[in-house]
Amino acid sequence: MGYIIFVATIFCIYMRPFKLPIWVFSTLGAMCVYGLNVVSLDNIALVWEITKPSTLALIGLILFSLAFEKLGFFSHLASYIIPNTHCIHTWKFFVLLIILGSIVSMVFANDGAILVLTPLVLALFNKIDFSKQKHITPKIKFFASFSPLVVFLLLISFISDFASNAFIISNLTNIITAEMFKISFLHFAMMMALPQIFGIFVFIIIAWICFRQFLPHTLHFKPDTPLSDNVNSNPNSNHKPSKITLALCYILIIILFIGITLGQHYGIELYIFLFGISLIALIYAKALDLIQVKTLLKETPFSVVIFSFGLFVVVFGVKNAGFLDTMQIIFDSIDLAPLLMQIFSVGIFSSLGSSIINNLPMVLLGNLTLQSFELNSLHTQTLAFAHLLGCNIGSKLTPLGSLATLLFLLKLKIYNIKISLLQYIIFAFILVFFVLLVSLFGLWISAMIFY
Repeated sequence: MGYIIFVATIFCIYMRPFKLPIWVFSTLGAMCVYGLNVVSLDNIALVWEITKPSTLALIGLILFSLAFEKLGFFSHLASYIIPNTHCIHTWKFFVLLIILGSIVSMVFANDGAILVLTPLVLALFNKIDFSKQKHITPKIKFFASFSPLVVFLLLISFISDFASNAFIISNLTNIITAEMFKISFLHFAMMMALPQIFGIFVFIIIAWICFRQFLPHTLHFKPDTPLSDNVNSNPNSNHKPSKITLALCYILIIILFIGITLGQHYGIELYIFLFGISLIALIYAKALDLIQVKTLLKETPFSVVIFSFGLFVVVFGVKNAGFLDTMQIIFDSIDLAPLLMQIFSVGIFSSLGSSIINNLPMVLLGNLTLQSFELNSLHTQTLAFAHLLGCNIGSKLTPLGSLATLLFLLKLKIYNIKISLLQYIIFAFILVFFVLLVSLFGLWISAMIFY
């Protein structure tokens, strides 16, 4: 029964009957698995215990990102990729935008990054003088709708997840995994450094090969056009941060990283630091009259938290239905294989799973499975990192794969920008395949160095 409810829930999330929000279906699925005794109250309490730190951290990260957006911090970062000469080679802007997206995703998490980068890219394109751009006609008519704007929006969508492997705070899945396997902030960062670097480097190359046919040779920016993080009709959207504001933002980021490192040593939860930093930033923004509480609550996507928790409960029903026993049989077939083969097998399997059922339930199922194996801690952690890479990178194969993608599509809908499902999946398959394999290879090298 657990499998049936799970399949029905995923089907409804994909098809969205009656055009209801996706959190409705995950909540109904959670109610069904409880009502039919597939999970107990103790199971639900356990799910909350496992996911509470990550769920609260997600809320903190979103508030953190929105506060910095209101303070103009992201427009400040974006100003570094706008040329002083008002003209830039497209390949250079392409690379700089990926680097900007990577930095934002690492520090503000993939979900926070997609919330601020999507309107930021739209704001950047408001500065481009399209009268000076040559019209690009794709060689394949199927991709005729791929404008430069769509290309750059897809770039930040992909990089938000691809670059979310660097730190524990970079992705909700990272927080869950670090909590379950007791991985320290520094150890996590060291193990994921090479996979991150390799993945971003390959992403730049493959993405340029895929997307260059849709882009002009150069981009011309309009002079003296203000850049804002928010392209909506917000009277404060053109706020230019002062030196004091920027100094505060950088200091808060430094304090956050120091606090996380020390907090793990003294047993202080991650979300406590995130809420503390967010509160300071929000109070400062409020003092500058840059933010309204009502507007903030409206812009904060609390529905994704409800969606994720409901899905976690449904997934626990799959676990109770014997999923771990099935996974044990599969793992036995690669147990004696070399470590490199194990890393690739786990990563590829996790990527396919996360693309179908979303990376949040997949990371929980995979972590529970790994914990059930009789492996030494170093071996388990290595495979946990491989599983994490598969979940974070492979989630981009389908729009359902990650919350960041769902938030991205929600933003596009608000701005009336459409990308067909087939077009998305074609590019996602090409990009994910190369980035995942190279990142997993980087993880194997890290394992050889640190273990």
